[in-house]
Amino acid sequence: MTTTKYIAAAAVMVGLVLVGRWALGPPVGQRAAPDRVAAPRDAREVDPDAPPSDAASPILTCRYTPGEKLAFGFDTRDAIAAVPGGLLGEGAEGDDAQQADLRTDGHLDLFVMTVTPVGEAIAMGRVTDYRVQPPAAGDHDAWGRHVDRAFLLRLGRHCDVTDVARHRDTDVLSHLRVASVIDGLRFRAPAAAGLPPQRVALRDSLGAYRVRITHRPGPGRGALDLEPLGYPGGGGHGMTPRLLSGSGRVELGGATWFARLDVRQHVELLNQGKRAFDTRAQRRYVEAVPREGVFDDQPMNLSEYIWGPVPEDVLAQAHRDGRFAWLRGVPHDEAWKHYVALRDGGAPGAFFEAQALMRAWMAMNPEGVKALAQAMRDGAFDESAQSQIVLAMAKSGSPVAAAALRAMALDGALGENLRVQATSALADLRAPTADTVDALTRLASRGEGVSEHDLVGSTATMALGSLMRDHPGYAPVAEPARAYLERVLAEDDPVRLAEGLYAVGNAADEVFLPQIHALAGHVEPNVRAAAAHATRRMSREATAGLLGDLLREDPAPVVVEEIAMAHQEQLALTKGRLTGREISLYRTKLPSAPLKTRIEVVRTLGAVAPIQPEAQGVLAWWFHHETEAQVREMIGRFVPVDQLAVR
Repeated sequence: MTTTKYIAAAAVMVGLVLVGRWALGPPVGQRAAPDRVAAPRDAREVDPDAPPSDAASPILTCRYTPGEKLAFGFDTRDAIAAVPGGLLGEGAEGDDAQQADLRTDGHLDLFVMTVTPVGEAIAMGRVTDYRVQPPAAGDHDAWGRHVDRAFLLRLGRHCDVTDVARHRDTDVLSHLRVASVIDGLRFRAPAAAGLPPQRVALRDSLGAYRVRITHRPGPGRGALDLEPLGYPGGGGHGMTPRLLSGSGRVELGGATWFARLDVRQHVELLNQGKRAFDTRAQRRYVEAVPREGVFDDQPMNLSEYIWGPVPEDVLAQAHRDGRFAWLRGVPHDEAWKHYVALRDGGAPGAFFEAQALMRAWMAMNPEGVKALAQAMRDGAFDESAQSQIVLAMAKSGSPVAAAALRAMALDGALGENLRVQATSALADLRAPTADTVDALTRLASRGEGVSEHDLVGSTATMALGSLMRDHPGYAPVAEPARAYLERVLAEDDPVRLAEGLYAVGNAADEVFLPQIHALAGHVEPNVRAAAAHATRRMSREATAGLLGDLLREDPAPVVVEEIAMAHQEQLALTKGRLTGREISLYRTKLPSAPLKTRIEVVRTLGAVAPIQPEAQGVLAWWFHHETEAQVREMIGRFVPVDQLAVR
């Protein structure tokens, strides 16, 4: 396979998995209860099932008729760019800025087969005239051979897509292409015109997100404005999504479902607090004329269709079988040559596809993984290559690769760098086990005393916190990891206490708040700073008092820096605000703060300056006292020029 086709397939995968934003509801036969969140201050929560307050208001719920035909033309665009240093660290080989850009268009036909007593419809759908740009992304047989197969949709009476089903003979990867097209149709109409804005919760491949929906009067049934509000709960797969911008509009017109839909969204993904990916998605659907005979040759037996999400193991196997079956039996040195050639080919998305190739090879070649691990022990790879190999090992899902990582981490005869890389990778395992936690606990405990320079041990402690965050519901992993960190936080050694608190920052579990409060008064500034750091992914409500008291009472610059950075991450996750007390305290810290501390304070105030004039005012005031050009330049990014001119 050529490098061009490798990268084309990567563009498809990125479009479906990271930006395609596919989410599925309950199986057919189960009613989809509206998933709602607390109402914002500027809009009260509205029950979509409640009757309209004004009997004369036109009903906006969708009404379907058996035998009815619907059709839409669609065009979509998904783009994802890697941020340099976001995955493997600054300057890591292969992690330069790369982008995958996928465009599709085609025709979607729907045929309403039946309508349930509560007004929901089961419709058969089919995509035709499907085109992919760049063309190389669409001509790979494993991705596109069944795109035109029929599928089923479950349409809610509030105009929402609640489930999708694929035919049992349809290729899984082709079905995901279709699913990404259907995913763009997600919106929820209010029960009646004239209702206040509604805020509803949905879920996609990046996590749970919120959308505010407002009805606007207009021709026919009017229109809906869709305002994405962000991802309050973070994300999965070790990534935290952060909404940068988004907008959408649905023209309801007089149609059964809708007449036109346009959606745009810009999201960045954070990897352990650092920007890793920048993603942009666009969707447009326009009502079209249904085509005759489009379902004549399609299977109509509902029992032949499979509802619900594709199981992860089935999807992983489909990816491997569809694109990388030729890797089975390939020796490790030859697989590495394929990896390097693909990674260095220069095409957009090359690094991601090279990683996918290596992970697929590892999953299919357990003996090859053992040989590769031995080659790493023998020094056959430099540090950059090692970091990429251990990343692939952690994400491959191979139990042999996981065992090899544990063995390398525990082997004191190996070089420190390889052991640190292997230890860190244990936190990224897709399916960690009790053996994983046992190995990390042994490494973190190091019985001969603690050194600030013991990178393997401290990395193991950090990894235990990450496992708690990423696998909170898996008791064999989460419970022993939590128990170990609780023991660390009860020790006397300041180095161990700080290390444990930094791991708690990775865990983001508020069960540790009593220990954090206690250690916030420790005599050592580094321990107090670590206590502030531990709150960075916790809720503002639970930590505001603690951080506010620390900010008021603690003179140590390192503590103020960690408070500021904790506030930055909390604000990014919640799109929240600083309190007036916090803004005032930051103002008092600026005159005596060293350069590094001032930079973090300015960043924190700058994060809320667009929505909090008092924060902008503090920055404008400090601009005239600041002596360092780089800080003055930062302030200039947050405060309009005309305000900076006023003393």
